[in-house]
Formats: sequence, structure tokens, C-alpha cells
Amino acid sequence: MSGRRYFQKFHSDGINHTQHIHCYEKNNQAAIDELMFRDYLNINNEAFDTYMNVKIEASKKHRYSPLGYTEFKTDCVNGIMKQAKMYFAKLV
Repeated sequence: MSGRRYFQKFHSDGINHTQHIHCYEKNNQAAIDELMFRDYLNINNEAFDTYMNVKIEASKKHRYSPLGYTEFKTDCVNGIMKQAKMYFAKLV
């Protein structure tokens, strides 16, 4: 992704990663969106629960497929992001 650096810390097994860090250039829209998504989940319990349940289901269905895991969550993430943008637009 342009304007982003991505770092992973791997488990001692050398296969699974335990942490990942995204670093963005200043004012990168993807970073702004990710922070907005995070902030919205922190204030909206229903959105948080929905996202958590989708993540759990995705991890069960796509345990060995990071791409499948991400694709499974896409509709949920997009829906919550739309809600977040509408919510924060009202505050400006």
C-alpha cells in the first residue's frame, strides 16, 4: 500500500505472527479512516459487538488464509465505516 509501512513480529514458531504495526505518512487517508473506525468502535457497542463476532467467525472459517479472513470481514468493515463517517460528519 502506497504511503504505508507494515511490520510483523513472528511467534517463536517462525510461521505465525503475533503482532503487526502499520506506519503511515502524515495525513494519509487510510490512516485517518482506520483511526475513525477504531474511535467509532470505542463509542458504539453494537458496532463493536458486530465486528467482534465477524472477526471470530472469520478466524474460524479462514484460520490458514489471511486473504480469506480479510475478504470475509470486508462487508462488515465497509458497513461500519459508512456509519462512522456519518457519525463523525455530524460532529463537524
